[in-house]
Amino acid sequence: MDENLGAAVSPEGEAAKDPDYQNGSGKDRLRYVVKGLVAKPARVTAQMYYQSIPPFYQQDRYCTAAHANGTPITDTQRLQYMAAHLDLNETVAAGWKLRVGARKEVGL
Repeated sequence: MDENLGAAVSPEGEAAKDPDYQNGSGKDRLRYVVKGLVAKPARVTAQMYYQSIPPFYQQDRYCTAAHANGTPITDTQRLQYMAAHLDLNETVAAGWKLRVGARKEVGL
């Protein structure tokens, strides 16, 4: 494994000081400011979705799996090709999302 990988994926700037990130709870708070609205909205509805194949998983499979000479493992190449060319159109999985938070309406 590349000894610089930990540093490469570590948070930087304000993210490194974010208490939500530091406490390890897996929760986060976001605030969006929308400028230029003519009328004040009555409420906001939001849903949160999770990327089902997280980047760290792909990084581990594609980049850190190698023979001693640095040549990628054949199975790794096959997995990378399948993930890059996956077409779910016209299947029951088309448009599938992994929801991690229920819809919540908030009055403003």
